Amino acid sequence: MKNVIMLICFLALAYPFSAFGQVKIFNSYSDYANGVFDAYKKTGEAGPSLENYLIVKDDANKRTRILMSSIWGYQDEKGNLYRVRKDMPLKVDCHNDRIVIYFDKKDDTIILGDMIIPGTKTILYFSSDMSAEIYKLNLESLLSVIDFSDQEQERITELDKKGRLSKKNSETNAYYLVEALFE
Repeated sequence: MKNVIMLICFLALAYPFSAFGQVKIFNSYSDYANGVFDAYKKTGEAGPSLENYLIVKDDANKRTRILMSSIWGYQDEKGNLYRVRKDMPLKVDCHNDRIVIYFDKKDDTIILGDMIIPGTKTILYFSSDMSAEIYKLNLESLLSVIDFSDQEQERITELDKKGRLSKKNSETNAYYLVEALFE
């Protein structure tokens, strides 16, 4: 009986780790929605000359280059979902039935003479759902893409005036925009 309990505990602990570790490539939104994907072992690193490609490795550790413009998106080995926009993978950071928020980190290193100040800049994007076109997140694009009520438009404008339109609440780790309108 003790061995059975140990086996059950081991399987319960090992199961969550077995769900990760597989890269899933989705060729279209329909494939994503229906769970149809090409599976690979892991993603590899792509150099500057291959930035339009997603590098994946199969079980035999063979590298394959997948042209970003040929896929809808992918899920990395950690379970993070990315959509591709103009050959650029955008990580899905938040989604519900009215909005999807994506982000991309860009190098924002500053070189001043002999000093190098490393940094990154986060750029946010959004779409009205997972299958819709992706836009850069700003007041004008939000108001033109999503049909808001007058009250919601006022809240969005107020958030923009406070500089919180594309910021997260440090206490809740949710976007102020999502807290104000979509929850």
